[in-house]
Amino acid sequence: MLLLAAMTGCQTTQNEIYQEVTPQSIDDLFSVTTTEQVESFEQTKENILAEHISGYTASEFIRELGEKNVDLSALDDTLVQFDFDSYSLSQNAKTTIEKHVALLRNEPLLKVILEGHTDAMGDRAYNLKLGERRAMAVLRYAEELGANAEQFEVISYGEEKLLNNGKSADDHKANRRAVFSYN
Repeated sequence: MLLLAAMTGCQTTQNEIYQEVTPQSIDDLFSVTTTEQVESFEQTKENILAEHISGYTASEFIRELGEKNVDLSALDDTLVQFDFDSYSLSQNAKTTIEKHVALLRNEPLLKVILEGHTDAMGDRAYNLKLGERRAMAVLRYAEELGANAEQFEVISYGEEKLLNNGKSADDHKANRRAVFSYN
């Protein structure tokens, strides 16, 4: 008997649905096909962000807020940088987070995904955990400032979505970040 199997990756969510069969021969066993349902990560992210804003996409909601003269300046600075192998928040990081918390507190229907990222140094498992710690550090500080945790989703990409693929110290530094992602 074959059942549902799910495979996930950083860029695409893919579900393979298997039908239940009772093969009568070896040929019957190999004649079964699967149906794939592929949903891009970007669409999944958009669905998460639109979840609490009455079916609007996040980008439509943000555009509408801009038309109502809501201060969206926080959207111009969505990166929180980190030092090597660290998830401690610098004063610059705290200032950036404070801007986003002000926006989120004024717009309770707005939702954000906090993405944690690392450079390519170190192993993949360690970097995924470090990316999560970075995103969680941002969330904890946002909560200290009065942000509603229900407006946040946290995801770690580790080293999977590098801004710079170079090998210089500056390239690595640019990759060590958390990102406020509204759309």
